[in-house]
Amino acid sequence: MGKWFRWNNANNSSGLPNQPQPLLKPRCILGAVEKYEEVQNLQAVLEVCELIKNVTTLYSLTEEDWTDDVMSQVSNFVSTAAIPILVIYYEDDTLRAAFEIPSHPLLDVFYFLRMYEEPVTADSFFDILEFRSIPASIEGMCICIRFTER
Repeated sequence: MGKWFRWNNANNSSGLPNQPQPLLKPRCILGAVEKYEEVQNLQAVLEVCELIKNVTTLYSLTEEDWTDDVMSQVSNFVSTAAIPILVIYYEDDTLRAAFEIPSHPLLDVFYFLRMYEEPVTADSFFDILEFRSIPASIEGMCICIRFTER
């Protein structure tokens, strides 16, 4: 038995073998367990954020472009299963991340589309997310879509 059980030897009038009785976890241990789960969840989100950074391909993308604002949007997307799309693009030479495709013309766009309304983990990354870039040439994109539909 685990360390959270004890054997009940007293008052066993049923004639059945002694059964383990759950012990209550002290509050400090519950707090530690909750803190551990928070840290595990944070580490899982950060791991997926790193995957997103690694697969994003935009022209002249550098590590310095990933600002706190962009990473905040990325982590919100990763941790909120109800957000269906993450779009990463440059606007005025500044990397941006949004939850919708911008209405104004852009030269280079990379998107992540959530295929299922489920949390993304490192293990499920390629199963749950579809991702690719949208090139500046819309004609090339249309040809690409047409060939993949057949």
